[in-house]
Amino acid sequence: MSRGELIIDDNQVKPASENWATEYQQQYNGGASWADEFAHDEASRDLVEGYKEGQELFRKGLLSEAVLSLEAEVIKSLENAEGWRLLGITHAENDDGQQAIAAMMRAQEADPTNLEVLLALGVSHTNELEQTAALKYLYGWLRHHPKYGTLAPPELANSLYYADVARLFIEVAQMSPEDADVHIVLAVLYNLSGEYDKAIASFKTALKLKPNDYSLWNKPCATQANSVQSADAILAYQQALDLKPNYVRAWANIGVSYANQVLLSQCHRFRALVLLGRFLDMGPWAVDLALSVGIFPYVLKLLQTTTPELRQILVFIWTKILALPSERAINQSIVPKALYCGKIVFVRGRNP
Repeated sequence: MSRGELIIDDNQVKPASENWATEYQQQYNGGASWADEFAHDEASRDLVEGYKEGQELFRKGLLSEAVLSLEAEVIKSLENAEGWRLLGITHAENDDGQQAIAAMMRAQEADPTNLEVLLALGVSHTNELEQTAALKYLYGWLRHHPKYGTLAPPELANSLYYADVARLFIEVAQMSPEDADVHIVLAVLYNLSGEYDKAIASFKTALKLKPNDYSLWNKPCATQANSVQSADAILAYQQALDLKPNYVRAWANIGVSYANQVLLSQCHRFRALVLLGRFLDMGPWAVDLALSVGIFPYVLKLLQTTTPELRQILVFIWTKILALPSERAINQSIVPKALYCGKIVFVRGRNP
């Protein structure tokens, strides 16, 4: 073998470079870019893992933990639109509207045409009674929709009026009656104008198309609680909680229905007490939340009942309250009253 040749195999000979040392050094120096690429891949994998962890915590109903996990991930990648979106949903389900809006706005900055984000922003601003912002995002949903975008005049975006936006969505709903999202947007618009009966009807139409969407079941519940149909909301809340028993926002909204005296409604009384018992069984935070929305006085009146089927659930409710003498309970003298009333319940229970 002559110098300057490198044998590859028995049949092939490849000329060797005279500058092999220089080439090796260039290859060696290129290692830095390989390391950067590896680090980038590792960071991407970490983001995916962190996002999955946040998803799992969200699924389990551990919303505070999910918020912390997702916040840690979006800080690493501020352009992570999906991470911001899930963080916004988590805040919304944790009944923190302002934080939900803040996270969704970051998601919208990262992905301006994301329809789920635009709809979520419209709903959140409606919950906060911010009509101008709600109309902006709901109209944005229509404008960026691949099927309906041509129906939204661009010049309308500069001067949005409720009547104009509502008219457009009514036309879209007539054109595509099978699209659940259109009926959801229309229901949100009716909430903005205080037309609760129309909003409930639109939500019910959407539910026929998406019956397994637990968050959608909560929406007519909240609307019914705001209207004169507080008692009817209990039936819808039951559906939402059957689909997701740890759905915090539904439990929180139930408090509004209770405050509207659902517990005093004869036909819904037992169901309301069973739901309250399920809620209190979720932990000390649930007991404190129930006390904070003013449930106790209504339940207190029910202790005068002689109906046997209510006694067992009332005993369960009192034991949950007595197990947590929270600061709120002590300040409102609830524990002493509960002790006294609980004694009455037990005494009556022995003499049916």
